[in-house]
Amino acid sequence: MSKEQDLLYGLTCEIKTKDLIERIFKTKLTHSKSQYSLFDFYDDNRMYIYEVKNYKYSYEKYRTEIIGINKGLSEHDIFIFRHEDDDNKTYFIQFNKILFATFNKRPIYVSYRFNSAMCYDIPKRYLTHIEEGKEYIFNKIMGEEIIINKFLENDIML
Repeated sequence: MSKEQDLLYGLTCEIKTKDLIERIFKTKLTHSKSQYSLFDFYDDNRMYIYEVKNYKYSYEKYRTEIIGINKGLSEHDIFIFRHEDDDNKTYFIQFNKILFATFNKRPIYVSYRFNSAMCYDIPKRYLTHIEEGKEYIFNKIMGEEIIINKFLENDIML
């Protein structure tokens, strides 16, 4: 898949996933300023940032999910994994410094960038399946509001 096709697919799926996140987590999201930002959305309370990964392949294909280590900056980071353009195959995990330190890290090659990026290998047993009608509560870490506000002000780029 070319870089342009990859970005278009990601943007199209982000829009669909945004609706799901807003509905399930009962929040309103704002899209990041650039497609190259370190995150995709933030909530209107400026408490959490969301990184969305959409995959065309089946959830069962791999034993882990991956996310760039540059994305896990604080407990305010929520990672969403959605497979096969299907709301029923959507999972999430909230960043936790202690937990993520136990995950394997490995380089993943990105062909259109012509380089590798270090990523967390997240075992699927740590993911939470997103289901309609369930209520989800994220951990709140006091004092980290400063981190997220700086992050949003700069809309940090890759």
